[in-house]
Amino acid sequence: MKILTLFLLIVVVATAAFAALNWSAVMMPATLSLGVTFVQAPLGLVMLGLLAFLTSLLLVFMAYSKTSVFFKERRYAREMQTTRELAEQAEASRFTELREFLDVELKKQAGLEAESTAVLLARLDRLERDLRSAVEQSGKMPAAYSSINPNQKTGRTNMGMKEAYERKLQAQLDEWTAEIDKLKAKADKAEADTQLEYYKQIEELRAKQEAAKEKLGELKESGENAWEDLKAGVNSAWDSLGNALKTAAERFN
Repeated sequence: MKILTLFLLIVVVATAAFAALNWSAVMMPATLSLGVTFVQAPLGLVMLGLLAFLTSLLLVFMAYSKTSVFFKERRYAREMQTTRELAEQAEASRFTELREFLDVELKKQAGLEAESTAVLLARLDRLERDLRSAVEQSGKMPAAYSSINPNQKTGRTNMGMKEAYERKLQAQLDEWTAEIDKLKAKADKAEADTQLEYYKQIEELRAKQEAAKEKLGELKESGENAWEDLKAGVNSAWDSLGNALKTAAERFN
């Protein structure tokens, strides 16, 4: 458009210069035919008038074209802006829905973890009470045997108490082993910054678990009369493992 405007400007200037140099010829009257009549008028002036009229029409057309292009560009710009805003709103809406969905799922997961931890702690407390009750009762003789001759209550009574005590300890150790395995699985899924700390706690629990197994093995290998001397060490190992497991479960929550 700039080249066309410059070309028109050159043509207009050249035409004006040509008319000025030949003004006397331009203004010379001549007989002009209009098809139905004849008139006397300067032919050069008429041609200049027609040229000026056509030039004006061309300028008006160029101005109209530029104005049309300008308004179209503005309309397209507004439509693009509207489309961009709608896309941004839709994207923000999707992110909001995703965030709300994740919040709900995380709350559900936290609730399930809290519930499972509460159940685990309650089970540990119950097992600890049962173990203490079994340990306290294992050292007492039943009242029904009080009237029996001491020489008759020997091996069978001590052996039965020893076996019951061992079964109780073994059952609780097995259950604690399962709880430690659950904590290990939970530690494997933990974040990297807390996973190392969880693994250290698992290692401590494993060490106490092995110590408890050794004490239980010593108890099983002991004789009918010597096993009661080992009860203090066994009870200490069981208390240590139970307390450590309870503390670890609270930290894993």
